Amino acid sequence: MLTLGPLMENGFEQGTTFIAAEAALEGARLLLGIHGASPERLQIEFKAEAGMTPRTVADLRSGEAMKRIIRISAPEDAINEEESGFEEGTGCTWHVDPLDGTSSYAAGQRYSTIGVAVHKADRAQSVVILHPFELELLVAEAGKGAFLFPLKREDRAWGQAIFLTFSDPSLPMRLRLPAEASLAGGCVYLDALFNGKTASRKLDLMGRLTELSGDNLGFRMTGSNIDQQRQVAAGRGQLTITDAVGGFYDLAAGALILREAGGKMVDGQTGGPVTEQTQVAIGGPSGLVDQVLPIVQECYRGYAGFK
Repeated sequence: MLTLGPLMENGFEQGTTFIAAEAALEGARLLLGIHGASPERLQIEFKAEAGMTPRTVADLRSGEAMKRIIRISAPEDAINEEESGFEEGTGCTWHVDPLDGTSSYAAGQRYSTIGVAVHKADRAQSVVILHPFELELLVAEAGKGAFLFPLKREDRAWGQAIFLTFSDPSLPMRLRLPAEASLAGGCVYLDALFNGKTASRKLDLMGRLTELSGDNLGFRMTGSNIDQQRQVAAGRGQLTITDAVGGFYDLAAGALILREAGGKMVDGQTGGPVTEQTQVAIGGPSGLVDQVLPIVQECYRGYAGFK
């Protein structure tokens, strides 16, 4: 179990922040424990109701464990978890993605992430993003900034085999995005899903962004939209664009992280804040998001989602 004292020492006060971090860390421990297993052990299936996206036993176990931790401390709250759906409640709403990037995970790759966002009265209160392979924990509370805590992994021969601990609790990195940025020589993270509803639009978008950059732009696709939001918030890319939104849990954590880092995430069709109806999302430095928004709106006019 990770001691969460460093969060308190760095100014985090919301009880939901600590619960979200604890839940994400337990989910990560389970994901690390089964990563690299055979397809038979992972029990891969494809969800027809979710555009034939995959699900594994790792998704289910991580989600169950995270919900169990949330329920202990917040039994009256609502939970919107990707695999089990929405459970009604009277307090806050927890948006939980226990394994974002299942295709990559099932292939033995190391791009997948976990996201948790806590909303109260439809306003983001606290969020965490955890990358179990790159050992990074991103944390934000509304109005208090966004921070990256490096973690370290410890494998032990007794009890729970995998532990995650803070590698340097005294030195979290404050995430700050520039107000203005340029695509020239930069990197755009794009949603990795291509199908008949997304492919032509996405290829058109890539061409237009390349032209806007002065023919000097790179694209990256990791298969996890939450991972890509993490990368941009940490300054490792200029924009993140998602056009295969499985649910609000794909966007909720990254939206507050980016905002508290000084940037923003907007609905790529309406230009307003991302909501549970959003089908396309753009995140990054505010000035660059505003510059690219009209192009995204043109490319995704009439788009109703990838499913």
